[in-house]
Amino acid sequence: MHEADKSRPAVGKLWMKYSNFMHRIHSCVHEATGVSRFRQQLFSEGQELSWNSTWSGLGEPDHIHVVFRDHVKDKGATLRGHANAGRYFAARDVLFERQDPDDQSRHGHTALYLASKAGHHDIVNLLLIARASVSLASNTGSTPLLAAFVRDHKDIVQSLHLARADAGSFGTHLTNDGRDLNQWLSDDETFLWRAVRAGMPQAVQSLLTAAADANVALLDGYTPLHLAAQMGATDMVRALLEARADKDRQADNGRTPIFMASIWSQCSVVEQLLESGASANRTDQYGCPAVVEAAEQNEPKVVQSLLRGRADVAQWGGSLLMCAVRTQSCELLHDLLAAHIDAGQADPKGRLSLVAAARRGASCLVALLLEAAADPGQEDGFGMTARATAVEMGHADVVSRLDFCTLPNSGRC
Repeated sequence: MHEADKSRPAVGKLWMKYSNFMHRIHSCVHEATGVSRFRQQLFSEGQELSWNSTWSGLGEPDHIHVVFRDHVKDKGATLRGHANAGRYFAARDVLFERQDPDDQSRHGHTALYLASKAGHHDIVNLLLIARASVSLASNTGSTPLLAAFVRDHKDIVQSLHLARADAGSFGTHLTNDGRDLNQWLSDDETFLWRAVRAGMPQAVQSLLTAAADANVALLDGYTPLHLAAQMGATDMVRALLEARADKDRQADNGRTPIFMASIWSQCSVVEQLLESGASANRTDQYGCPAVVEAAEQNEPKVVQSLLRGRADVAQWGGSLLMCAVRTQSCELLHDLLAAHIDAGQADPKGRLSLVAAARRGASCLVALLLEAAADPGQEDGFGMTARATAVEMGHADVVSRLDFCTLPNSGRC
């Protein structure tokens, strides 16, 4: 028996008066006990409450009593029929009659298995609320998660995955069922691709163990490792690398897995790939390396990782410095200069980072560049110097700093 908490009557009355009263009561009891709403019987003043009871209609009671009822199994076939046919309200009514959601047919099918197989996401969620087991398998060994996965019911797969359904036997079961793990499915992907896309590391490991091809590529050249890297899924990346996925495989646009991790700001995967020996210097179809893309997006941690991974910045020094100025990131600029990039190097368009920083009035950036021996009098590709630009833009503090650096014996600026 459970009584409503009387220690906070003001708050309690507020939500009981203006919210769905019965739903909130059932939810509170479930959170406290783990018992589903379909086994809760609520009473007030000896009167059983119906699903549409309201607090005011009951006379604003101070106590609600809860009795937990045992499951029955006499309507298991009815529940399975409703679940298979997608009849949500009929299935809900049977559950309110205390039907055990885990009752199995002679084939081992539960209501959750049939709803997952048929693609009825609303009923799957209803049965999960009723605490249906996600691990009960049919006589052939198929689970609700596997049934939904094979049929690509993405929403159901996600719900069951969040409910901690086990996917560790996917590879074995699909192989025993005579399926080719590397066949192209109706949505132009393989089972391994589908598992990676769904974010299911257990399924990925199981499929790889059962000899799924870790390097199978889509029409655009992307492999499962590209996608896992983009997602930041270190566990799936690890499994794919252990299965000898090509860590430097380039898609049709030239991007490698480390490139995907870099542009999606997945620093942990960047480091993971570098530790496995992946190259930091492969370029995309435009000849641009990952470190430039990371700098473009102001990702100093990714840039730092790539620099530690011996990313070649000599050719791209001017572009990288301009990225730091454009994003006004003192941290990124500091890291780039620490990698011994020439502070006076222009980008391919002839732009100088010191001139660009002066234009923005970015004193911090100007100071870092001057400390790295950038020349205040150097002209960019448009004939502008940093001082002339600062004067034109009215940045007096930057002008003063540049003038100080041009004085004899000024030392470091």
